[in-house]
Amino acid sequence: MEHGANDTNVPVVEAEQVVAALKKNNVPVQYTLFPDEGHGWQKTSNRITSTVEIVDWFTSRLK
Repeated sequence: MEHGANDTNVPVVEAEQVVAALKKNNVPVQYTLFPDEGHGWQKTSNRITSTVEIVDWFTSRLK
């Protein structure tokens, strides 16, 4: 799960509640908080990080 710390649509606390619920139910979750982003990624480095994480997620689950 990825989230922007400055997201005005979905507060960080809500994203963290989802992550906590997944962990509580033993659902594997990786949480990345981009401290310098809002609702969507504007910075190239964050877009790259996000894309790599998404590809890795699919690769690990759709072998």
